[in-house]
Formats: sequence, C-alpha cells, structure tokens
Amino acid sequence: MGDSIQTAVCFRCSSKERSMEEFQREDFGKMEYGCQHYRRRCKIRAPCCNQIFPCRHCHNEATSSLSDANDHHELVRQDVKQVVCAVCDTEQQVARVCPNCGVL
Repeated sequence: MGDSIQTAVCFRCSSKERSMEEFQREDFGKMEYGCQHYRRRCKIRAPCCNQIFPCRHCHNEATSSLSDANDHHELVRQDVKQVVCAVCDTEQQVARVCPNCGVL
C-alpha cells in the first residue's frame, strides 16, 4: 500500500484537505462531554468565583442555590478568559483548539 496519507475534503472549510488523523482528533469524544445545557469538550473557569463549571448555566444554577443570598451571582459569558479541556484536563486561555491535545 505504501506510505500514502489518506486525506478527505473538509466540509467545514469547503476546499482544504485534511488528514484522517485530523478528522479523528476533531471528532474524538464528540457528544461524550458536557452537561445538560451543552455538549462540548471544555469547561469554564468562572472569573467571578474562580471555580470550574461545565458551562455558564451550570454556574448560574449552582450560585443561585447557595444559602447565603449575598453569594448569588451570574456569570457574564464574555468575561470568561480561561477554559479547561475536558479531554486532557489542560487549563488554557479561551481558544478554538486545545494547544495540548488538539481537540476542537
């Protein structure tokens, strides 16, 4: 068979060819991570309380149920600057691709 690399047309990019390895990395764990609100492969670090949550809705639900009303607060999604890759557990700045494992 030789050393040829299998490629496929990327429907997201329309014309670029992507290796099968790139397709597998993009699809790794898809729909296996997340919460009841979103299926994604990252968690967020809430800058308001410095805790990690699956999403802003999970954060808001958790903080609204705190016994001390002074601790109730909502997360503004644009304020999120750090995420944690759910696949490799790397904390990083918000980005489309994890710099450690390459998952989208």
